[in-house]
Amino acid sequence: MTRDVLVFGATVFFFAVLVTIHVVLAMGLSRRGPRWRGPVALLAVPLAPWWAWRAKMRVGVVLWIVAAVAYLISVSLALR
Repeated sequence: MTRDVLVFGATVFFFAVLVTIHVVLAMGLSRRGPRWRGPVALLAVPLAPWWAWRAKMRVGVVLWIVAAVAYLISVSLALR
């Protein structure tokens, strides 16, 4: 029971972190040119880290990737 609660908590936490970083990347892309990339990246998830990397928002992209990997690991642990 304790393991289930910890895995559930980690899954929720990493999902919240991933969504937050994703929104921050989309907002950052909206502030840089071309401005249409922000809203598109918000809806088309894989485009946000790609365009952010090209816009030299490297720290956000690395955090996005780390959060996505951690979320996928926690989901895979939850499915066991």
